[in-house]
Amino acid sequence: MISVIVPVYNVEPYINQCIDSFLAQTNKDIEIIIIDDGSTDQSGIICDSYSNSRITVIHTKNHGLSAARNVGIDNAHGEFLYFIDSDDWIEPYMLEQAVSAIGSADILCLTNYSNTYTAYEALIALINGKFGYAIWSKLFRKSCFSSIRFPEGRIHEDLAITCKLIHQSISRPVEI
Repeated sequence: MISVIVPVYNVEPYINQCIDSFLAQTNKDIEIIIIDDGSTDQSGIICDSYSNSRITVIHTKNHGLSAARNVGIDNAHGEFLYFIDSDDWIEPYMLEQAVSAIGSADILCLTNYSNTYTAYEALIALINGKFGYAIWSKLFRKSCFSSIRFPEGRIHEDLAITCKLIHQSISRPVEI
C-alpha cells in the first residue's frame, strides 16, 4: 500500500483537483492522509467532505509544512510514502508505475525510472544536479523514515531530508 501525504494550508482553489487525482489512480491500494495545517479558508471543510475509509483528514494548528508532513508519516500505514503539495496533482497511472519501478530500492525518483544508483552514487548525483531534491518527486519506503523526520522551521527542508534519506539507504540501491 502507498500512503499519500498531503499537507494542506489555504489551498481552497486547488485541493479538489489534488485529492481527485488520487481517487482516479489505477493503483487502488492507497490511503490518503490529509493534514489541514490550520487553514483559515475553506480548505479544511473541503477536505472533510472527502473523508472516508481511504481518506483520513487530520486537523492541526498551523505549525508549517514540515510539521504537517511529520504528522502524515506518523499516521501512515503503507509500505511506501508519497508526498504531494496540495496545489499539485498527478496522472492516473503514476503510482502504479512507480510501485512497479521501485523494485528493491528504498527511493524512486519519479522523473527518471531508468537509472539505478547506490546511495553513494545518488549523493554524488544530487550534488551534481542530476538527482532532484524535491520530496514530491520521489516514492519512498516507509522504513526510510524510521528515524528521520522533516526539520521544522527550516527553509528548503526537502534538501536536508533527501540527503539524510539517501545516506541512510547506503547499503541498498536507489532508483533514479
